[in-house]
Amino acid sequence: MAYKIITGSAMIITGILSELMVLFIIIMRSKSNTQIVISAIFFIIGLILIVSGFGMFRSGMLLKSDLIINGILRTAQKNKGEITKEKIVAEVGWSKMIELKIDEMIKKREISIEERDGITYYIFPEFQSAKEPSV
Repeated sequence: MAYKIITGSAMIITGILSELMVLFIIIMRSKSNTQIVISAIFFIIGLILIVSGFGMFRSGMLLKSDLIINGILRTAQKNKGEITKEKIVAEVGWSKMIELKIDEMIKKREISIEERDGITYYIFPEFQSAKEPSV
């Protein structure tokens, strides 16, 4: 988790520095083809580093324990208390940490598991609407 946050931050900073290098070269206003090519390379590398760094930073932040639990609970609430692994992946992602948190919630009996049509459903009773009485 910390590795991804630190690496992502470093990539973002390096990307921003690369973009600043492009601005510096443009400010010099040299019409040399070599400097234009170098500027283009710095610009492309900078963009790649910023986008990749942001993705890595975000994935590192999602692995924080409180954020994992909040993401799982938010997904369960959106889906009326029943979620599958696919729904968690779409909302939060999937990692060993997420799997451990779900297992922990099952052991604490905060959630239950149901198997339907070969698909595992994680049931969150607190988010399920009250069953209407049959008439």
